[in-house]
This record gives sequence, C-alpha cells and structure tokens, in this order.
Amino acid sequence: GGRERPALLADVFESFIGALYLDKGLDTVVAFLEKIVFPKINSGKFAHVMDYKSQLQELIQRDGAGLIEYKILQEKGPAHNREFVSRVSMSGKELGTGTGRSKKEAEQHAAQMALEVLKNNLN
Repeated sequence: GGRERPALLADVFESFIGALYLDKGLDTVVAFLEKIVFPKINSGKFAHVMDYKSQLQELIQRDGAGLIEYKILQEKGPAHNREFVSRVSMSGKELGTGTGRSKKEAEQHAAQMALEVLKNNLN
C-alpha cells in the first residue's frame, strides 16, 4: 500500500527533486517546478491534503498579515473524556474558536473557523 501513503510519496518526490538537482542543476529543478508543480499548487489541487492549521498559516504568510497564535481556553470533563476549547488569533484579534477531544483537534477546528471568516471577508 505504499503507493497510497502520503508520507512515502512525499519522500519519493523529495528524492526525485534532489536527484534532478544533482544531475541537471538548479535551473532545471526550478523550470520543472514552475511548469509542473506550481500551477497545481496555485490552482488549489493540494488544498484537500493540507490540514486547516497549515492552510491558515499559508494564507497568513502569503498576505504578510501578521502572526497567528493558538491558545487553549478551557479543558473540561474527566481525564478519560476530556474536551478542549481553543482560540486562534492574529495580532491579538480573535479569528476563530474550536472544540475537540484533543488540543490538536480543537486547534484544527479553530483554524477551520478562522479560514471561513477570512475567506468570507475576502468575498
């Protein structure tokens, strides 16, 4: 099932780019990326593969809008059934909140809400 594993495919792609660089040089690598890879990234073909926190980070960095920060606001419930509430903010302004069974899940939901807010503001 290696053909289906994203981490393995990423490793193979990284190895291919390294081999192309060693064999043909940086100009060839850049030309390949500009012709094959960048158009797919720019059209959003890989957005479904990225988690919400990564998508939010890329959006913020692309626009140079500021720094994002995640904060756990609340932990509730017993240890075996914990629920977390997280907030994501940019330059002190709240962008979204989320809940989840883990801190990571709560942060993902907060980032998802922030992306929706930011995309609605762009439209």
